[in-house]
Amino acid sequence: MVNTATKSSLILPLQICILWHMHQPDYRDPVSGQTLLPWTWLHAVKDYGEMLETIAETGARVTVNLVPTLLEQLERYAGGSDRDRWLELASRDAARLENNERQFIVEQFFSVNEETQILPNRRYQQLYRLRGTGSHPLAEHFSVQDLRDLQVWFLLAWTGSHLRRKQAIVGELLRQGENFSEQQKHKLLDCCHAEVARIIQLHRQLETEGQIEISVTPYAHPILPLLCDLRTAQEPSPGLPLPGVDFRHPEDARLQVREGLRTAERILGKRPRGMWPAEGAVSEAAANLLREEGALWAATDEDILARSLDGGLQDRSRLYRVYQFQQLPLLFRDRELSDRIGFLYAGWSTGEAIDDLLGKLHKIAAGSPGGTVAIILDGENCWERYEDNGYPFLRNLYQSLNEAKDLRMCTISDAVNGCQPLPLSRLAAGSWIRSDFTTWIGHPEENKAWELLQQARTDNIDTEIE
Repeated sequence: MVNTATKSSLILPLQICILWHMHQPDYRDPVSGQTLLPWTWLHAVKDYGEMLETIAETGARVTVNLVPTLLEQLERYAGGSDRDRWLELASRDAARLENNERQFIVEQFFSVNEETQILPNRRYQQLYRLRGTGSHPLAEHFSVQDLRDLQVWFLLAWTGSHLRRKQAIVGELLRQGENFSEQQKHKLLDCCHAEVARIIQLHRQLETEGQIEISVTPYAHPILPLLCDLRTAQEPSPGLPLPGVDFRHPEDARLQVREGLRTAERILGKRPRGMWPAEGAVSEAAANLLREEGALWAATDEDILARSLDGGLQDRSRLYRVYQFQQLPLLFRDRELSDRIGFLYAGWSTGEAIDDLLGKLHKIAAGSPGGTVAIILDGENCWERYEDNGYPFLRNLYQSLNEAKDLRMCTISDAVNGCQPLPLSRLAAGSWIRSDFTTWIGHPEENKAWELLQQARTDNIDTEIE
C-alpha cells in the first residue's frame, strides 16, 4: 500500500510556461530615415532590462519573445546611430530651446501614467497643473527651470524599479525632486543610455545561462494568415466583406518568417527558435510555413484550440496539453490567467494578486497533474499601472512559483521536449483578438489599404520588368 507522502511525490507538477511578448514597430520615417517616436528607447530604459533583472534575481525560467524590428532598434540605439526627436529635446539645454521646441516638450513630456508617475510626485504634478488641461497647452508659462525639471521628470518617470534602487544618480534626483541642473540631467541621460546599450547582451547572457528562452516573431510583425491568403479572414467570420483584390502572397509570409529568424541569429546568436506569430495569428497555411522554415514551436490563444477540437473546451483540462499540427508543436494560452496579469491585477495589492493567481494554478494542477499552462501576454505595457513598475508582483510571483511543490516554471521548449504532443487534425484560423482577423480586415478603410498594397506590389513588379 502506498502511503500519502509517497503518493504525493508521484504526482507530476503542473508546468508553468510564461511568455513575455516584447514588441515595437520600426519608428523610422521611410523617406527621411528619422526616428519619429521614442517608445523603444523608453521601454528599454524602463522595462526590458528590468524584466531580465527580476528573472535573474529570482531564478525564474521564462520565455521572452522579441520582435526583430525591436531588436534592430535596440542595436541602433546602442550603437548611437538612432536618435529620435524626443531624445534630442530631452538632451537640449533648457535655456537654448526654440519656441517650437519648448511647445513640443510641454505637450509631449507628460506621456506617462498620470496615476502612478505624475500625481505621486509633487514637482511633476505642479508642472502638470502649470501645463493646464486644454488640448493645446501653452509653453509660455514655463520658465527655463520649469522646462529643465520637466525634461528630468519625464526621464525619471521612465526609469524602472532596478534603476531607481541601484543607480545613484536616479535615486539622488528622485530625492531632490526639483531645481535640477544641466549637469545632473546629462548624468541621468548617460545612465539611461548605458541601460539601453546593455539590453541585447543581457538577453544573450541569460539565454546562455539557461534562465530564459528567446523566441521571435516574424520580422515586421505581420499577420501571416492574411499574407498567405486574405480569404482566410472569412473562416472565423463568414460573410466578412473582403477587399476587391485577390491578395495571396505566401512568399511574402515566408520571407517575413525567414528574415525574422535570420535577424535573431545575427543579433542573438545561432540556435533554433520558437515563434510567437504576430497577434497570435495562425492558420493551417501559416503553421506549415513556420514548420518548413524551422520554427521549433508556435503559440496562440485558447479560442483557436476550442475551434480546432471536436467538442471545443467544455473540458478545460484539454487546454493544458501540448499539441502539434503537421509536426509543428503548439501551445495555447490560458486567456483568463494571461489577462488577469495584463489588465486586472495592477489594481490589486501584490498579496491579493499572487494569492488569486496561485490559487487558480493550484486548482489546475489538481485537475491536470503533469499538464502545461501557457501564460502569454504583452511584457512591457502593463507595468506602468503596477506598484513600482511591477517589480513586487513579478518578484513574488516567481518566488512563489519556484517554492510550490505542485508547480514548475519552465520555458516553452522545456515543455515541448518533455512530452509527446497530441496531434491536431485541423487548426482553426484566427488571432488572440476575438479569435478572428477583424482588427485588420473587413472595414472599408482596411480593405482599401489591402487593395493599395496589392497595387503597390503590382506596380513594383511592372517596374522591375521594364
